Amino acid sequence: MKISAYYALGKKKPPYLELGPMIKRLLESFGRERLMWASDSPYQIEPPNTYGDSIALIRDRLDFLTAEDRTCCCGRLRRKCLLRVNNLPRTA
Repeated sequence: MKISAYYALGKKKPPYLELGPMIKRLLESFGRERLMWASDSPYQIEPPNTYGDSIALIRDRLDFLTAEDRTCCCGRLRRKCLLRVNNLPRTA
């Protein structure tokens, strides 16, 4: 499940904190191993939205996310998916 499209949801501008409850429900429903942050570029980088504000919501602003949640959402699952698509060997 992609966590993205902040430019199209809620107030549609940073810091996107109103999306926290929705992201928390997704986490509780699907688990961190099935959530993946996505940039939605180029849409997410059109003013007033920025790439930095987008990733900061997951990385810095949602206090219910653990360090492990952030690691999964911002990298581990993407690597796992890319390895599977490219049929590459997994390393960790």
